[in-house]
Amino acid sequence: MNQRVFLAAPFKQLLNQNNRVNTETTQALQQVMQVLEDKGMFVDNAHKRENWGLEMMTPTQCTDADFNSIKNCDVLMAFPGALHHQVPILKLAGRQHFIKRLFCF
Repeated sequence: MNQRVFLAAPFKQLLNQNNRVNTETTQALQQVMQVLEDKGMFVDNAHKRENWGLEMMTPTQCTDADFNSIKNCDVLMAFPGALHHQVPILKLAGRQHFIKRLFCF
């Protein structure tokens, strides 16, 4: 059975004036998700669920969805604040071979 991963990261503070997560952050998160999916994992992520800011849920909806996803996941992976400051996750995402080694579960 595939492991379920909930990938948590800052969200609302990353939205630009158009309520869209910036391209660099979107690409970094997508790279991490792709590595996990290539390992056969199912990745749940609020950014993707809410179409990178274009389909925002209400606070109650997103809290309930996140809580249920976390409750049902096998692995909780969080980047608290890393995306807000841009550097750590972008460095990680730029090194595909390192990501693959990091996520060898």
